[in-house]
Amino acid sequence: MGPRHAGRWPRGPATRWACSDRRRTSPSRSSSGAADWTLLVADGCSLPALATLAEALPPGHRALAFVQVPDAAEEQPLATAGALTVHWLHGNASVVAAVREAALPSGAPYVWLGGEAGTVRALRLT
Repeated sequence: MGPRHAGRWPRGPATRWACSDRRRTSPSRSSSGAADWTLLVADGCSLPALATLAEALPPGHRALAFVQVPDAAEEQPLATAGALTVHWLHGNASVVAAVREAALPSGAPYVWLGGEAGTVRALRLT
């Protein structure tokens, strides 16, 4: 059910937020202004969400993605107009280590993290 059906539900904080007409943030527009580049990190379960974000990247927008999947057979093409570089990590490869060791671009990033709580917590502390 989308916001247009929210009138049937109690008017709590989440319903008010869903019905609001606020501008949402996106990879090209962070809450603090325009992002210079985008960092996307996902495990196999959050890969569909990452694919949606990759598809929404503006033409030429620089982005790096680190995706942890069981093996190479799970890699999927990611449609995007952005300048996306994908780092596929297989098996027990540490996505935290991969991000920490990567040469990240300079500038203000938009960062999206999708994965297990411990992994996201470790990346937020990076």
